[in-house]
Amino acid sequence: MIDRMLGDEHMLVQMAVADGANDGNYIRAMEILHDIEAASPKAKEEGPLQRLALAIALEHATPVAQRNAVADTDAPDTVDPVGRYLQFEEAYLADELDPGFATLTVWDMRMVVDGEEPDEISRWGREMLRSYRPDHITTSNQGWRYVALVRSDIPYGSSHVKYDRDDLHFFQNILMNGGICGRRAFIGRFLLRSHGMPTIARPQTGHASLARWTPDGWVINLGGGWGHGWTRTAYRDDRDFLATTQARALGDHFLQVKRARWIGEVMGENRVWGHYDRVEPEFWHSLALNIQRHLIEAADAQTLGPLGEDIAEATETREHIEIPDVHISDRDRRIRVEDGLIRIPAAATSRPTGSGNGIQFMDSFLGGTQLHYGRAANNPSFEYAVQSRNRGKYALFARVATASWRQSFEVTVNGDTTVRMPLPHTVGLWQATEPVEIDLNNGRNVLEFKRDYEGRGAGISISEFVLVPWEMRDNVELWQDDSSAGEPTIPAGLRRALGTSLLRDLVNINANGGFKSLPLDLSISRSRVHLVDASGSSVLAFQAPDGGQIARVALDDLKDEDHVLLSRFVARHRPDDPDANARAASYLEALGQSAVAETYREKAGPEAVERFAALEAGS
Repeated sequence: MIDRMLGDEHMLVQMAVADGANDGNYIRAMEILHDIEAASPKAKEEGPLQRLALAIALEHATPVAQRNAVADTDAPDTVDPVGRYLQFEEAYLADELDPGFATLTVWDMRMVVDGEEPDEISRWGREMLRSYRPDHITTSNQGWRYVALVRSDIPYGSSHVKYDRDDLHFFQNILMNGGICGRRAFIGRFLLRSHGMPTIARPQTGHASLARWTPDGWVINLGGGWGHGWTRTAYRDDRDFLATTQARALGDHFLQVKRARWIGEVMGENRVWGHYDRVEPEFWHSLALNIQRHLIEAADAQTLGPLGEDIAEATETREHIEIPDVHISDRDRRIRVEDGLIRIPAAATSRPTGSGNGIQFMDSFLGGTQLHYGRAANNPSFEYAVQSRNRGKYALFARVATASWRQSFEVTVNGDTTVRMPLPHTVGLWQATEPVEIDLNNGRNVLEFKRDYEGRGAGISISEFVLVPWEMRDNVELWQDDSSAGEPTIPAGLRRALGTSLLRDLVNINANGGFKSLPLDLSISRSRVHLVDASGSSVLAFQAPDGGQIARVALDDLKDEDHVLLSRFVARHRPDDPDANARAASYLEALGQSAVAETYREKAGPEAVERFAALEAGS
């Protein structure tokens, strides 16, 4: 283990720049790295997954305590480093992590992988936000991305903490019952880590807050600005932590700081981590800190102001919250009848027709648009005008994601009869309600919905309502999967134009080093396959991961979903290529997956997006 470490100069520098193994446990760090590489060959490939593996090895060289649900008495006491790596690798390959994750250094990633949450809870955090509040993932406001859930859905106060459930994890209980500053900062940091974003605790006197990475620098959420607190890292004073992040952002120039520090350590000097350290620096450490200060000043590094300082110990913010305009397609506005079922997309409201008064329409990771009824909404109602061909009894179902319990909808039909529709507590994941019985007239019917609750209100997201003839209620499958029949298709002209561009890049990648061994879930295959060849004749060759017969398929013969998969495959090979990302966005948008498309548009930049928008218009 040690021989390998000492023989790999590049890895040695990575380790040293990332401040080394926790507690100097290098042998354990190398054991962890060996186990990760044995579990996944991708951990050896130069790039973000190699840096991820090394960050976990260094950070978990001293075991990280795991916080389990109270009722989960058989769960391990410490985080499994290999499981932690595999969880993040899976999320990275599925494009579930923030686009900035791929740019992080080993040092940055240590503040992603050090969380106390079990890995299945990290997966829950991503799925919960994608279901319940996708707008907090797709927002262009980097300082509030992910953490905005605290502002929108985690009320300040401890009166409901007594309702925490032993079978739920700590973070699920925070979503359910809120909390004061500590719990709110905890869930904010958890959501950042789950999405691959570095974050640290940044306490200040009498208060808990957090600091988080953004592409423009580190920023404080839910507390006072830099200089008002401390960290639990080696850089104890938060100003020293900020300084090292600003210097590290300068890339190789930062090595000047580290080299002076390394000489000081060899000379036997005490480690001093910043100008505000409690220990007076000796010569080499003093030189390192002065070099660092000079680099920061020469770069004119900007210090970002705090966000959410006004809700550090309050529920309602005074900051302006911009609600993005969401394009609601004709499909999402259309109530349709399928096999006797009346399907009502949540966005097909007759009132209101746009966001406001606590009701917000947002792009959904299911495709299309979902409706979110805000926690603090002042009890507004919303309506649907439904045409029924037959008078009679119907079962009303809803597909919802809820943050808390003891909530329901009061459903009034045609201004007359009102029934109560209990909502399940779904911990933020999509789930169907139990049916309630309503009577519809032949012709036009108006369904009005208004939230009711015991205790205090919490947010509700809705993707769709379905009306089923009462006698059929036990014999229908309401929601199969996100790619079920009836989803949008790519227009033929656009498919041809995008396909020509996609094939050109596939051929080019194949001719310049070949494809990475990324497994693909093609619709025509029963198991995952690898793309092994692409030719200018539009024929692609696929093979099972364990070898065997090669199957050759024309690109035109693949389904729309396969074209999307291959476009994302190209974007994975060329993460910095604006056209690769813009093309993936165009494919996804054409299939109604606007929220995912937005992440690719962000990577692509406006010029590439405009080029592909012109391609769409011309097709």
